[in-house]
Amino acid sequence: MRNLSPAVRHQIVHSEAQKVEVDAKAQRMSPEESRATFGRMTAILKKPRLWSLVLSVQFWSMTYLAVSYYAPLFFKESFGMTEAEAASSVSWFWPAWMASLIFWSWFSDKIGTRKLPLLIGCIGGVIGLSMVILMLEQETSHLVITLIWVSLGLLLGPIWPMWITMYSENLEEISPYAIGSGFAVQSVAGSLGTMVKSFYTLRIVEAWGWGALWGISLALLTAIPFFVIPATGSWLPKRWTRKAASH
Repeated sequence: MRNLSPAVRHQIVHSEAQKVEVDAKAQRMSPEESRATFGRMTAILKKPRLWSLVLSVQFWSMTYLAVSYYAPLFFKESFGMTEAEAASSVSWFWPAWMASLIFWSWFSDKIGTRKLPLLIGCIGGVIGLSMVILMLEQETSHLVITLIWVSLGLLLGPIWPMWITMYSENLEEISPYAIGSGFAVQSVAGSLGTMVKSFYTLRIVEAWGWGALWGISLALLTAIPFFVIPATGSWLPKRWTRKAASH
């Protein structure tokens, strides 16, 4: 379609809206032009906003690892749960998290912004982790612990889908031909980050206790919104930004 003349394209595409869309696509850079202009991987490495996003998701993964993978050990050591009881309590995190993820993914598409749901998820996560910290050294029933983990799943749900969508949109804005390279950068950084977190997490617990781990996770969640500020995208729904622009 790119190589066709405007007249031929307009014969193929009937509606005026489709003409505009196809013409816009036809005017995009070719792969050769993209390589010459951006240098694919070089373009990614030169964008501070993408490094900021890559770092922000490492903050999220720290909380995710603590809440999902280390929680059974936390329950066992702090509340005397058996392995079966601990696994049962943590298992309720997943359906709550998936339900929240699905809702916020749909809702963010509806309102046309990623940053606002991500901010809501970070605030909710801070509230949820605060509840976890408050129940330390307390006599807490298994039912209450399970309910807190369900609430964590619901509250943390928006963060990951908003981040991955925002990252994809920023990559495409830099170059439609650099998306694969961008995710390669993120994957390498994520693997290195997971190695570091896996090595130090339990050492933090051994040295300073579980409260230190939850406190660090809470602090990192608080930092995430500041690291996504440079990314493309509005904090407000599209409807609000359109109204503001019209006045």
